[in-house]
Amino acid sequence: MREGVGGGVGGGQGRARGDHPTLFCFRFKGLSAEEVLVYQAVEAAGDVGVWTKDLRARTNLQQPAVARMLKALESRGLVKAVRSVASGSRKVYMLTGVEPAR
Repeated sequence: MREGVGGGVGGGQGRARGDHPTLFCFRFKGLSAEEVLVYQAVEAAGDVGVWTKDLRARTNLQQPAVARMLKALESRGLVKAVRSVASGSRKVYMLTGVEPAR
């Protein structure tokens, strides 16, 4: 496991509830540090989701980099894009297994 992802071996930090450590490692295998950073920011947003502008501010990455990371995470099935409930014109990102807040 990479240092900084999951808090080290056996630390259990950063894992989604109920995930087995092996599944956690498999989920992040092959992701860059920036992709993990974007994933963690999306995870922190919860069922509200996060807008790309907020992701840029939280991760300190440029817009093209954030878009590239989101595309990679979507292709791996880790995050999904949904229309914001509060503002229908905005697309927000959340984890695949999370239902949007009403």
